[in-house]
Amino acid sequence: MSITSEKLSARVIEFIAVLKTCMSETTFAEDKNLYAGDIASAAAWLARLEAGEQASLIADEIIEPATSKHFTDYWRQGIWGEWQSKALADLQDSISKEHSRTVRS
Repeated sequence: MSITSEKLSARVIEFIAVLKTCMSETTFAEDKNLYAGDIASAAAWLARLEAGEQASLIADEIIEPATSKHFTDYWRQGIWGEWQSKALADLQDSISKEHSRTVRS
């Protein structure tokens, strides 16, 4: 057993909320477009869940190093980039813990 669609969806929505705040608050104009793209990428995870894709497959994608690279490639752009990086790490940690908990059950 792995993470449920409901739990994954809730965690992704929390992540999108952070991205929205980052986009609204950044003083770096070029970052607004980057955050908008990141919101679209995270929303695609939700769309795939809604379409019936297995949550475990999407969860595996979220915890991949390539996803970290995609979402944290511009962390240098002030405090909001750092906040996004932390939010991604929190998302990945919560997914990893849920995977571990359900595998042991």
